[in-house]
Amino acid sequence: MYIKTIKEVLVLIKKQIRLLPIASLFDLLFFFFYGFIGAFILRSISPFVDSIVSTSSKFSADINFLNDPFKYLLKNQEFMSNIYAIGKYFIIFALAFYLLWIFFQGSVWFMANKISNIKIKFSDYISKFAVLSIFWLALITISTSAFSIFAFKSLVTLQRTIDESTILLFSSISDFIIFYFVIISLALVSRLNFIENLKKTFKIGILRIHKIIPSYIIIISAFLILNLLMILISKINTSLSIFIEMLTAMPLLTLSRIYLMKIIEKVN
Repeated sequence: MYIKTIKEVLVLIKKQIRLLPIASLFDLLFFFFYGFIGAFILRSISPFVDSIVSTSSKFSADINFLNDPFKYLLKNQEFMSNIYAIGKYFIIFALAFYLLWIFFQGSVWFMANKISNIKIKFSDYISKFAVLSIFWLALITISTSAFSIFAFKSLVTLQRTIDESTILLFSSISDFIIFYFVIISLALVSRLNFIENLKKTFKIGILRIHKIIPSYIIIISAFLILNLLMILISKINTSLSIFIEMLTAMPLLTLSRIYLMKIIEKVN
């Protein structure tokens, strides 16, 4: 089924080849703007992070701080003002990311549907995509925030029950699980409404996991092979490797979407 589906995807791409470079361009622009905004936010919050570190170090000898550093810092006005400032920037980042996600990724997934011969109006698709994305982005935000708070509390507490590497491991596992379901959900956007989409996503993701995971492994392997080739080419010419990667990675991303859509369609 998996090899046969690859052949089917290539046939579909051949019929709609003009959409492939457009989808690739949209992916490239999404990552460009995402990186630009991300860099801006990191530069903006850097002074507040430094201030938090400085504030925390000032109280290292305070007996109240040593007894319960996390609770002590939450009561400190200077510390909390920095936290609020960082929070505002993260809200700005979240809103900017959502708009970029809806416009660029919504358009690319729509093109993937069009290549797959799924008929749906762009306005209908984007509205479904936008509503569904709110749910998944909210879930990712909650998960990331929970692990970040836990990591921060562990960082400022002298008697730690768990180290940062373990927190990072569980956070990565949580992100992977959410990502696994997100891809299934996005592949079903055009066919189902919001509630039906979530029901079908978890049903397929759990009951058909043995059929979905191999397709993920194939896609990850394809990107790993591409990355290995780029490393080898970079030893000859770095500029050439970057150019080739731009020409191949984005189209491969589009092909991966269509491939997963066809696999999920077959296991549904």
